[in-house]
Amino acid sequence: MSGDGSTVAYDLQDGRVYVWNVKRQKELGNPLEAPQVDENLGAIDLSFDAKQIVCHRHISGRDAIHVLDMEIGENMAAPLGMENDYVFCVAICTDGKRVLSGLNDGRIRIWNISSTGSVQEPIHGHTDHVCRVVSRDGKRIISVSSYKTMRFWDAERNVMLEEPLEVELTGPIAVNSDGTEIVTTISREAIRVFDVENMNASLYPKRYTGRINCVACDSNIPLVTGFSDGCVRVWHAQGRRTGTQVVRTGRPQGRGDVFCDRALQKNM
Repeated sequence: MSGDGSTVAYDLQDGRVYVWNVKRQKELGNPLEAPQVDENLGAIDLSFDAKQIVCHRHISGRDAIHVLDMEIGENMAAPLGMENDYVFCVAICTDGKRVLSGLNDGRIRIWNISSTGSVQEPIHGHTDHVCRVVSRDGKRIISVSSYKTMRFWDAERNVMLEEPLEVELTGPIAVNSDGTEIVTTISREAIRVFDVENMNASLYPKRYTGRINCVACDSNIPLVTGFSDGCVRVWHAQGRRTGTQVVRTGRPQGRGDVFCDRALQKNM
């Protein structure tokens, strides 16, 4: 989701990235795709200004991280990097200069968009796979693991800033760009919004059939969910998130699920 909430990026499991303008209720341009792809697209993220999309794809037995340019509609350059380990999540820092990736062995990597190769040694700390990672500038990083642990990092010193926070995680998860809000699903029946600063949570009934494949959120803009019925829904951020709007329906050639940016399809 873009910084102003007007643009959503998602994958319909056909190997391409679609971009939807919420206000205009239409797709923006043609679907984007990276070259030399063996399998469907994995994690994706949309930059704060909606000009770039980062995604990871499986190429010849390794995971490649690509940055796609929205304005020219194609891959910007060679992959930022190749991973032998599975990439569970990717994110573009809010400043648009760096990309983060979370791996299945608990490591976090930082990549420079202007050049290939990681910026520094990986950050270690999680004992299981990293399912969500966010950062404004690549210096202070927030990560969430599948063991329900949220950690805060000083990336320049490669140290943890404070004690880990335990979060309830039973489904797809999203963290907003400033790390103040965590969104996940509870037993596929409701959406939970956790306020990190005040340490409290709110539940919102799902009210729809079908599995929630992903969630995406950011500060003061709508919550976005992707459903297995092929719909992307926007939960309006006016007071409690009770109103919804379907912004995309259907599947190309009748296949695939919807995946929105800043989110993870987690095996349940």
